[in-house]
Amino acid sequence: MEYMEKNQSQSLKIDKKIICYRNKINIKNIDLIYKTIIALFKINYPELFKWTPKKINSTIWKSRKFQNSIIKARKISKKKFGKIYDTLQLTTSLKSMMTSDSILSLVEKYTNLKRENFVGFNSIVRFDPPFDERNTVDWHYDLYPGLELKMNPINGVTVTVSFHDTEIIHGSPIFLINSHKKKIPIVLKKRKNNYSGSYQINEKLLSSFERKSFKTKIGDILIFPMKMIHKSGKNISNQVRISGLFRYYPINKKEFIPLKEIYLPSE
Repeated sequence: MEYMEKNQSQSLKIDKKIICYRNKINIKNIDLIYKTIIALFKINYPELFKWTPKKINSTIWKSRKFQNSIIKARKISKKKFGKIYDTLQLTTSLKSMMTSDSILSLVEKYTNLKRENFVGFNSIVRFDPPFDERNTVDWHYDLYPGLELKMNPINGVTVTVSFHDTEIIHGSPIFLINSHKKKIPIVLKKRKNNYSGSYQINEKLLSSFERKSFKTKIGDILIFPMKMIHKSGKNISNQVRISGLFRYYPINKKEFIPLKEIYLPSE
């Protein structure tokens, strides 16, 4: 098998595998993410989040009140929920995790490149509600923002962080093992009045690949090539799956195209 966990091998070659590193993120850093999440929801939905305790940490994810409030908030106002989502990606709590030594040291080992050779982009906290159809992502590989299909992401690395214990029923992503080694065309369709788009890949080209999902614990990290094809799993639980997503691209590769970070107001 090409995928592996760290305790199975020390061989870290970017062209071969997806790796799950166990318990690599300090829980205090994840606690800070939840404090930021609660702060944003209290600002935007003050009545709905009156119940929150003074002391907030990652255990709040297990609270039925937390789960119900997040799900209800999304139903009450998609616009407000979208503003929370957009703002969260820019917060210092998330940016500090993206540039933490715990993650960058693993990226260095995985790629055999020093951290000064990387740009980091798309720091994201994903909210995947139960039985959601609107924001699930179909088969795709990760692209460089703004350039979409203009830059080959072959040298890029994606890192995901589990912000709680995650079972397969929570919608863990599904990976196609070794799919990054094949030249598989992807079509990006832009949506009207929306900065995001949808991906399309001919599923007939994907049937030969082994599929893999991971059951993870809080603080676990997954590292895989940006060009590995994957998609959102189906969340059939009664809980919102919350996870971190970070991408890194080496500036010393010929495929790299410099660009500036642009911030747009949330609609």
